[in-house]
Amino acid sequence: MIKLELPVYYNTGKTTVLFGMNWSRNAHFHILNKSKKHYHKIVADKLSEFEKIDGKFKVRYVYFYKNSSSDAPNVVSQIEKVFLDAIQEIGLVENDNVKFHTAASWKVGGEDKINPRVEIILYKD
Repeated sequence: MIKLELPVYYNTGKTTVLFGMNWSRNAHFHILNKSKKHYHKIVADKLSEFEKIDGKFKVRYVYFYKNSSSDAPNVVSQIEKVFLDAIQEIGLVENDNVKFHTAASWKVGGEDKINPRVEIILYKD
């Protein structure tokens, strides 16, 4: 089991945005690419000491929101996308396709106005 946290707010250089599907759909592709690299670096830095997970895996996401009107699936789905791409890129898993990534679930952990985040738990299946 591997645990880590990813922030749900991203600073574009001009503004701080909630890193979700709504924002990414409308973001300029240069800024979106920069945000993905930012999240990949966070994942790589936090998971560099872990050994490769051979075979199947599953992931659990726990969302801690800043604002109670936040749309959890909007945020978790974007975090999930960059997380899965990053763990594949760094070689922690062989692939994130259905042969290997067999399950994902999420839940709301509660409000955290100081440190809104998604806590991620990666399990060997």
